[in-house]
Amino acid sequence: MTFLHSSRLSLDRQGKRWRSWVPDALGIAWVLAAAFAVLLPALLHGTSLGAFDVLGLSGLSRHQGVVIHNVQANDQILQFIPWTTLAWQQVHQGHLPLWNPYSVLGLPLLFNWQSAAFGLPALVSYLFPVHLAYTVQIVVTLLIAATGAYVFARVLGLGIVGCVMSATLFELSGPVLGWLGWPHTSVISWAGWMFAAALLIIRGSHRTLAITLFAIALAFAIYAGFPEVLLVLEMALIAFVTVSCILRAASLRGSGLILRPVRDLLLATGAGCALAAPLILPGLQYLAGSTRRLGKFPRAFPAHELIHIIFQGFDGSGINGYGNRQGHARRLDHRLRPNVARL
Repeated sequence: MTFLHSSRLSLDRQGKRWRSWVPDALGIAWVLAAAFAVLLPALLHGTSLGAFDVLGLSGLSRHQGVVIHNVQANDQILQFIPWTTLAWQQVHQGHLPLWNPYSVLGLPLLFNWQSAAFGLPALVSYLFPVHLAYTVQIVVTLLIAATGAYVFARVLGLGIVGCVMSATLFELSGPVLGWLGWPHTSVISWAGWMFAAALLIIRGSHRTLAITLFAIALAFAIYAGFPEVLLVLEMALIAFVTVSCILRAASLRGSGLILRPVRDLLLATGAGCALAAPLILPGLQYLAGSTRRLGKFPRAFPAHELIHIIFQGFDGSGINGYGNRQGHARRLDHRLRPNVARL
């Protein structure tokens, strides 16, 4: 009887533990489905995502009457897709994707800060055929953003519905979708994971796991390949951490533990930078010799651009052929001519 009673209690605990995961599993399934749903209209026309319509402006692929959906998306076809293809080919030939022999007399590939050849989306894409590599990177980026936002909301103590709402709004927000396919979104997609890990470190719960998670998320955010967006993300994270630590002060009826969380955060940051050192150290050396050191930059954005801090906007970008000025198309045609043959 005692054995049967203990077995029944064990089964009851296992059943309750299993049932406790069901709502979260359904919530994660929802946000993952939302990520695929937003890509579905494009995937219905083919599995290889990218601004391939821009190739209709120049070279052997030039066609009259081609409607360019977004002229400003030319970076995808001029840089990111060729870099993704080149990195995939070098990895499958047994080489580290360090060098791009097709630009001028050759330029670094991994260390150019935007190829993101060691980023998690790229590492996953190496497992797929080359024609799917760029598509896989976009899908993985959205999944990272969605799951990170969900986990952060869960750590904050929100219910399932609140977590689903937070993750869905983040992954489908203008800044994420507006820059999807660029390194901007690849970097910011790690925000949820970094904020969740930072909050766990501040609370002191699961200390080793939280420090490890923060270090890995920071390293992948660095490998994602856009230091400017990473700086913005770090500034937001520092503000969040500062306020969270202040609220722990004894005078504000907090736990009073501030020095240890700060020390753990510094340890996690150092570990993350150490994991990303294969990109940081050569990348900084490469950056020192780039045109950014010349001090000649375009004029500042006009004042009305400040509204985009709050609201995402395309600000006159050509969408579905609207606003595609002929002069802009001619300049893009000039840029494409020496590159289209290599694509």
